Amino acid sequence: MIVLISYTTNQFLIGGFFSTTSFRLRAENGCKGRLTYGKDALHSLAHMKCALKKYTLRMVLGLVGYIAGLFALNYFYKENLPHKYWLILLPTLPMLYMVASILRHITAMDEMWRKIVMEAMAFSGLATGFTCFGYLFLRDMGAPEFRGEWAFYMMWGYYGIGAIFSRWRYK
Repeated sequence: MIVLISYTTNQFLIGGFFSTTSFRLRAENGCKGRLTYGKDALHSLAHMKCALKKYTLRMVLGLVGYIAGLFALNYFYKENLPHKYWLILLPTLPMLYMVASILRHITAMDEMWRKIVMEAMAFSGLATGFTCFGYLFLRDMGAPEFRGEWAFYMMWGYYGIGAIFSRWRYK
């Protein structure tokens, strides 16, 4: 997942990971904060805005549930079980929870950030769809078979591009 940070308004576009060049929000006036460059991103979790703290907690819970679901799926899967196809719900339900968390976080944003995020998502969806459709012609010319996870990676790449352009447009 990608973290896109605004240096002026101190808001994340869509959640993600903390990189080695970590940024943190220094708490001032309760849950309000300002962006500062820091060495320890995990320490900065205590200083984030309230909405961002809730979002981060929900995403961490969803990721922990997803990992636990994958382990349970691999542990309980047997070739001759009659209910083996129901086991796919174990990692899928936490993924749905993470989707709901992302949507909750987007609705908690102010109008301008919501517009930026939604434009980036629209660009991402359209560009991914047209790229996947265009790849059908390349496949007919001998390109390797298209794998489904490529679309997921393309979607996040296009989201980053769309977020940069959308943010630049409203600057």
